[in-house]
Amino acid sequence: MRPVLIALVLVAGWSAVLYQVGHTQGAAQVEAERALDRTKALNDLFDANARVRAAQMQLLDGLASRDALHQKDLKNAQTNHDERVAALRAGIVRVSIPVQAAACAAGSAAGATPAGEPAETRAELTPEAAATLEGIVLDGDSAILDLNLCIDRYDAVRGASELLSQAQP
Repeated sequence: MRPVLIALVLVAGWSAVLYQVGHTQGAAQVEAERALDRTKALNDLFDANARVRAAQMQLLDGLASRDALHQKDLKNAQTNHDERVAALRAGIVRVSIPVQAAACAAGSAAGATPAGEPAETRAELTPEAAATLEGIVLDGDSAILDLNLCIDRYDAVRGASELLSQAQP
């Protein structure tokens, strides 16, 4: 009976060793798979981060070029304004507006325009008044340029955002 008992103990011990080795190998395999999954997730995160940074840099470069163009447009508008004001003040350019004819104007037959008189009565603005109106024009042009820049910047940011949202893995 003793040899059978020794054989049983040896078989039980050997089974325990085999079980422990198999269990350890299985746990190591599961841990290796988890590490591989974590590595893949980190690589995906780094790739996504790189795409976002590239899109961000492209967007910032685009916005900077739009801003530079905007400043150039504003400078051109200011230069054109200064040239027109100088021409107005020098009398090179004159501005007139239509006015209603005086109520005591000399009558004519059946509303016909007398020979030698203009068909429309006009009043010439002083150079200062014309320059003031030109200032209003500059304000309007500048506001339009600013609004166009705002729209362009909004469209650029929206486009970059849509591109990034479509590029998600």
